[in-house]
Amino acid sequence: MARIDYHAIEAGIQTLLRDHALLREFNPDLKVEIEKELMFGKQPQIIIYLMSRDAPADEQTISAGTETRFNIRLSVWCWANSFKSLEDAQEKRDDLLSRTELALMSDRQLNGTVDVFWIEGGEFRTPGRAGDSFNSGAEIQILARATATN
Repeated sequence: MARIDYHAIEAGIQTLLRDHALLREFNPDLKVEIEKELMFGKQPQIIIYLMSRDAPADEQTISAGTETRFNIRLSVWCWANSFKSLEDAQEKRDDLLSRTELALMSDRQLNGTVDVFWIEGGEFRTPGRAGDSFNSGAEIQILARATATN
């Protein structure tokens, strides 16, 4: 049986982002974490969350008895901070966000862990000041398709 390894999907994203030249160029000490709680003041950081999965009946094939197609939703949060200003934190967030999206688009199978994925958008959060720094984050929502076979 070929099962879907959900942790491997998250780890595939982590490896892709951690090793991508665009993100190493942004900050060689960039943290790419899986299912971690955000720690303000430890930015920049990227945090990957597995959000949900479903298997829509209308997307199953005639071989549904031996395979099931799953849609898997993930959330990738990009956080930046600045000791100068909120605007500086937002500019750094935008740079990190665009570099992360480009890195993700470089491997549509996420290190072979999914059949295909696409980016669906995301939210922005600017909690403002925490201690001596200003913080701002942006989410990348990912919908991935993977197949389990029996």
